[in-house]
Amino acid sequence: MNIITDLRRCPRLIQSWARKWNATEITEHVECEWSSRLRRSLGLAYPERMLVRLSLLLKEPKYASLFDEVLCHEVAHLAVFHIHGKAATSHGPEWQELLRMVGYEPRRSYCTDSLPERKDHKPISYDHVCPICQAIRTAKRPMPSWRCVACQNAGLDGKLSIQSRPDQREAVHV
Repeated sequence: MNIITDLRRCPRLIQSWARKWNATEITEHVECEWSSRLRRSLGLAYPERMLVRLSLLLKEPKYASLFDEVLCHEVAHLAVFHIHGKAATSHGPEWQELLRMVGYEPRRSYCTDSLPERKDHKPISYDHVCPICQAIRTAKRPMPSWRCVACQNAGLDGKLSIQSRPDQREAVHV
């Protein structure tokens, strides 16, 4: 069976789900695009931008059967945001109900063997170090706006120096 994973199908699918969700006004605003950067998830929703990004992995035969479900999962996030605003939680009861209404079982992740690791990517952590008191905070990306609260409370600027290092945690596949 040849599964079609073409973004040109998205408006028709979104329209059919939006009718069932009584949220047809979202159909004219939703944008869908492919992303080569998504490696740990098959899709992401940006509700405030009405944007869905889908992993290029969904074009591969191994994952193509998940295309409609992943698209629905992400569009449901947009619909929940449109209907309930920021008050609704990401995978909360409102979102779950929308998925059930169109025949999908609500789930946060998809059972696949595992998503392939990027060969060119090694996980990196960023240590944010206070040069005064040596306090350290760690993040997955640089956070230049972070400050040392203790030093700020002492009347100093609290600016942290940022140092990258290989991440010691194991990569977790979704």
